[in-house]
Amino acid sequence: MPFLVAGKTGTAQVADRGIGYANRIYQASFAGYFPANNPQYSCIVVIRTKAGSGLYYGGQLAAPVFREIATKIYSMYVDRKTPKMYEGAADSTNYFYAGNSTGIKNVLGFLDMKYVDSLQQNSWATMYATNYKRILKTNVVKDNLMPNVRGMGLRDAIKLLEEMGLRVNARGAER
Repeated sequence: MPFLVAGKTGTAQVADRGIGYANRIYQASFAGYFPANNPQYSCIVVIRTKAGSGLYYGGQLAAPVFREIATKIYSMYVDRKTPKMYEGAADSTNYFYAGNSTGIKNVLGFLDMKYVDSLQQNSWATMYATNYKRILKTNVVKDNLMPNVRGMGLRDAIKLLEEMGLRVNARGAER
């Protein structure tokens, strides 16, 4: 991380009503603030595990979630004295995103990023770079044809697939 955080992990076994501690359900937590040398934000993450979960410590479950939240907030809002050290290249042609066109446009507008719009009022879009320009293009969705969900976030992919009448069962872990 390009900044210091301070915080405390916690792990507690939870006693459910009528069962007690028999189910081995835990509550993992992390409470912290950042940047540690000049605090601007604080956050508490609390995760309740399922019975028999292999991971249940605050440092295993809650701290990584805190790190993800803190990194995103820091990159968006916290004033940095040396921003060039952590900024990416001005343009990268190595990306491909897809999802709800309104959502993509909202993010680009919020970030004040220019783009070429060739969506023609379509609900689903793909975004990529060509000659250092961001291009929004229609992601064609046809009845009775499996849509391309490559580059989409899980929420958008599930929404699109369920709108087509498909039953979705998402499994996996964060990479």
